[in-house]
Amino acid sequence: MKRNFFQSLAVLAMVLFFAASFTPLSSNTLEIEQVGKGGGFYVDVTGNGVRGRMGPGTDFQDTGARYNKGDHLLVFSQKNGWYEVRYGEETVWITSQFAKRSSRQTPDYVTVSVEGPVRLRLSPGGKDSGLRVDFDETFKYLGEQGNWYKISYKGRALWISKDCSWAE
Repeated sequence: MKRNFFQSLAVLAMVLFFAASFTPLSSNTLEIEQVGKGGGFYVDVTGNGVRGRMGPGTDFQDTGARYNKGDHLLVFSQKNGWYEVRYGEETVWITSQFAKRSSRQTPDYVTVSVEGPVRLRLSPGGKDSGLRVDFDETFKYLGEQGNWYKISYKGRALWISKDCSWAE
């Protein structure tokens, strides 16, 4: 009986030793890695129906956001194989298992993220063009300057504030 006790104790000691050997010594590996002000890089979704979550893991609540193959998303941060990306006015987390770093490092579209009407400008922060757009309308991305996106609207190059839109 003593022998079984000491054998069990030795096995337990070995298990604890190996568990400690593979445990990170620094908590930095568990922290969210910020990838740059305003986002850091783009990914292309490689699967269909990829779920957005409230946090970086399957134990976090499903937000209802869905992404499909070819969606081009800006990554704001990453943690343990998950990317924080924009969904409308909110950010959600998707698994990196169904997203690969994109060779295209600019967005394709700009989408209005607030209830309209939203004014389009002739220059960044400049004169009102007289044109208005509504929530969820999408436009081709042409560039950006400061807090403004340059978009294509009915064949014209106009500007929309980043405060009321987002790029993907």
